Amino acid sequence: MSNRLTALSERIARLRMRRDRLAELSGLDESTISRAFGGKTDPLSSTLDKIEAAVSVEEAEMAEHLRKVGTSSTSGAAA
Repeated sequence: MSNRLTALSERIARLRMRRDRLAELSGLDESTISRAFGGKTDPLSSTLDKIEAAVSVEEAEMAEHLRKVGTSSTSGAAA
């Protein structure tokens, strides 16, 4: 597994991102994603770009969610 694919795999694991969500955001088939992470193929750079973009979107959404949760719990404590 390439360094880039390993790093993406770690980011996906930290997010607990499901393959169907990754497929939805990347525009790739779940089978393509499975082959890429299953070591059955050496994924194209364009495929990794799509996966990376999808993971970045998920990370941004998670950060925004955590920011909102942190803000609402902080404002609730001050009231």
